[in-house]
Amino acid sequence: MKRPRSTRVRGWRWRRNPLRRRSDVVDAWLLLAAWTVALVSGLVVGLLTADAVGHMTPRPAPSRPAATALVDPESAQSPSPRGAGDAPQPRHPATGQSPGGRAVAALMAAAATGGLVWAGTRAVRSRIDERRMEQWAAAWERFDAHRGPRTG
Repeated sequence: MKRPRSTRVRGWRWRRNPLRRRSDVVDAWLLLAAWTVALVSGLVVGLLTADAVGHMTPRPAPSRPAATALVDPESAQSPSPRGAGDAPQPRHPATGQSPGGRAVAALMAAAATGGLVWAGTRAVRSRIDERRMEQWAAAWERFDAHRGPRTG
């Protein structure tokens, strides 16, 4: 036996429909606003992160004429006070922060913004759903009252 194919109607919340309620329209606008805020804030944070990392990465030095270096045999024998892995991190001249710190802060801001948008949208949608269920219960009560008393 073949299953009936379900038809999905896109944009039903925006069309005129006798079954559409005000809560459906509010829900649709809320979702549109949440997606817009999420996309725009993601774009802004991404651009800020790219700009911060771009300012922090070391720039190649301008071309200089070749120089000759001589090694002093006595200084080559003495141990270096700093190991090869102890190279200093490049710092931004104005802020003194390393490039990773500015990028991590921007990513954390993006996560916080996304979390706030999600939590706010979820809270408002749950209240809309509660209101919708109250409206359905009231509609069923009116329908039952119109039909008459129940039997058994």
